[in-house]
Amino acid sequence: VVSVIDMVKSAHVIVNCAGPYMLTEGEVLIDACIWCKTDYIDISNEIPWSMRTKELHRYALEAGVMVVPSCAGNAYSDLGVMMLAKKIREDYGEETRSAVCYCNGGGTAAGASGGTLRTRAAMASLDKASEFAQSDPFALGGFIPQIDRNGFKIV
Repeated sequence: VVSVIDMVKSAHVIVNCAGPYMLTEGEVLIDACIWCKTDYIDISNEIPWSMRTKELHRYALEAGVMVVPSCAGNAYSDLGVMMLAKKIREDYGEETRSAVCYCNGGGTAAGASGGTLRTRAAMASLDKASEFAQSDPFALGGFIPQIDRNGFKIV
């Protein structure tokens, strides 16, 4: 591999597993993916990083490129809740106002990697706006239904 562009050109999909994402210049890699029409996935789970990648969404759409941040193992529970809420809406005409998902992993606990430890350190020194985004469940999108099944406004 001579350059990032050469690497991106040689692939159909780039899977970025090297964090901490918010401390690296990952936008350069995503820009290269968009320019070369190569799909991009990462396993970050860092809200500040996902918000930065969201700013590139328009360019990815125009290029027909998939840019998918935060596809770590914890995405499975989010997808499961989303699919269940969709099924409830389709089958019963009900919106899901709240959901709790309990997950239990298996295997051997390996401990935190160096990248995870650097991410934790970076998260400890976030600016106020990023701290607020971390606590907002709708920071990356979504909505709260305006009325419940009985037609009452949700407060």
